[in-house]
Amino acid sequence: MRAVLLAKMFLDRREHRGACEFRFRWHPAFRGWQRLSVAARDTSFRTDLLLRTGTSDAWVFEQVFCNNDYNLRRLPRWNDIEQTYHNLAAEGSPLILDLGANVGMASIYFAKNWPAARILAVEPSQQNYDVLCRNVASLKQVMPLKAAVSAIDGFVRITNVEGHAWAHRTAMATRAAVDTVPAKSVASLIASAGDEQRCYPFICKIDIEGFESHLFSSNTDWIRLFPVIIIELHDWMLPKQRTSASFLREISNHDRDFMYIGENVFSISNDI
Repeated sequence: MRAVLLAKMFLDRREHRGACEFRFRWHPAFRGWQRLSVAARDTSFRTDLLLRTGTSDAWVFEQVFCNNDYNLRRLPRWNDIEQTYHNLAAEGSPLILDLGANVGMASIYFAKNWPAARILAVEPSQQNYDVLCRNVASLKQVMPLKAAVSAIDGFVRITNVEGHAWAHRTAMATRAAVDTVPAKSVASLIASAGDEQRCYPFICKIDIEGFESHLFSSNTDWIRLFPVIIIELHDWMLPKQRTSASFLREISNHDRDFMYIGENVFSISNDI
């Protein structure tokens, strides 16, 4: 596994792969932490990442920075997306919601590729959130938030606390308790991101381990606001629970393209 990861980091120069976009430096592990330096090849962007050894962090890093799962340049609608970004940046800050931010890999990738964007990184797991905060501390455009996203404001609890760090699942709770975290609707998240500056919805990335069934069950007017929605669906992980049904029902009501690449669905508005 490590040999494959190293090969992807340093040798795989195919178009839209990580080695074409980034330079990597792998530092020795120390006290349960692995530190990686990541520098862009086309800009001055550079940051250090902390990964927990013996966890899924390296696998998430591979997805985001080696496989380039969120590289939109490979999409046929790239020119439309890029122009929309520049149009929004001319008016204020393009808003990116990273829903299910884990330890911040996607947020960091977005920060490199969309430097004018304001990024709200939402993560309910305390363990993941602590690493997220450390990883994005040098990136002023990224705002970490310990919370979950849901159809309505309220509270959730993590139902598989002992599960893998990348696969923590949530369920709505009736009231606040010691084992709950706040749940925020997308409308509330948009409002909170604009408290300090004018923000315009741009990208909504969703990887919430099956809770998309609740997110898309009601209050979905926000779909039309985001030119780009990226979502991982989890029927593969939760068979016979129909976790993608509400998303498919709601997204079909909008004039949007629908592309499936790797684990992610890319939904692009046809109004841009």
